[in-house]
Amino acid sequence: MQKKAINVPFEISDASYFSWAVDEEERGTTVEIKLKNINAEVHFDSIVFRNVMLPVRITANKKGVQSLTAILSSGKSRISVPTQHVDKPDQLIFHLEGKRDVHLLNNINRKDMVYY
Repeated sequence: MQKKAINVPFEISDASYFSWAVDEEERGTTVEIKLKNINAEVHFDSIVFRNVMLPVRITANKKGVQSLTAILSSGKSRISVPTQHVDKPDQLIFHLEGKRDVHLLNNINRKDMVYY
């Protein structure tokens, strides 16, 4: 579990990633951040994972937990995701009250590889 920094407008309940493969040529990594107690004014922008900035997809469940998912594809993937290489640590980028801010992701857990 991530430590909640002072004035962070959400809590991270879990942060993990897993590699996946469809075949020998189509592979990638999915990063998932589960959040709770989120300030209604927060807008999530992207995740930096392994020096790559990735857009996030947001989903919510009935228990008030939101999941942010980012996909980093490699090889000849059919998934086209805009990426940007940056020299920054793993972090979640968000906006609150018109200001851009970051929350460092210190403990992203690796899960088992998934084969589709």
